[in-house]
Amino acid sequence: MNVIHRVFREDHGDEIARAWSLIHPLPFDVPVEIQDRPQLGPVILDRSDATAQAHVSTVPREAFPESDGEIGVIRITDHWTLRGERERAAVLLHELIHLRLFTGRLRANHDAMKATRRDIPPGREVQYDLADQLGQCVQEIACDRYAALRYPSFRGPYFDGERRGYYLQRDGYLVGGGEIPQLAAFFTLYGLIRAEAGLRVYEHDAGVVAELARLRERYRDELRRDCGGDDPLFARLCAAKDAIINVDVERSDRDENDYMELFRYVMMSL
Repeated sequence: MNVIHRVFREDHGDEIARAWSLIHPLPFDVPVEIQDRPQLGPVILDRSDATAQAHVSTVPREAFPESDGEIGVIRITDHWTLRGERERAAVLLHELIHLRLFTGRLRANHDAMKATRRDIPPGREVQYDLADQLGQCVQEIACDRYAALRYPSFRGPYFDGERRGYYLQRDGYLVGGGEIPQLAAFFTLYGLIRAEAGLRVYEHDAGVVAELARLRERYRDELRRDCGGDDPLFARLCAAKDAIINVDVERSDRDENDYMELFRYVMMSL
């Protein structure tokens, strides 16, 4: 990935520079440097009106003619600027870890997810939303596990804030659709994956661990019921779940598993 210097949001350059200073140096190889106002490369800080604090994506070089390769884009939102400085730094760290995973360990998953977004079948938007969240949740889980292992000082500013809802709320980032009978097992599985993964991320918080343990047992019972006595299906779904939760975040070589099995299950279910 080529280094390119471009930054939008100069009105919040000081906040970005401060956030960067709190997480530097990074314990992994992403060639990011800081200059005036600041300018981060290859990360392009862009502005978004989304309700999230930030999100990251990669774009082809055609979007930036001065680059020879793919570019990582971190979009900082107005919502981000309202947070305390350590939470802003933790969110920026989270997105930088995503960038590392997109271009390294979880590249196969990232490429597979990008390919699916080219053509969503009409009338299958809810189904696709669920499949999409299941397909990319390995990225979220790997990112948070890496941050928890390598940046324990940021546990409070990030994991005890809004991020907690990702693991504790049944629907996570989904909006509706849980009432579709054919998808019931997958909605339950989505909750189970996050509850089990959260137990690793929130080891420092006994109260959250207790709640996640309760949710894990509840979702596991519901999943068995949703599978309607189909033990082979239950076993396949649990095996796919375990692969996502146990993703190796310590290695930097490319993982050939694209973690798209659940995505494909959902898209074939209707």
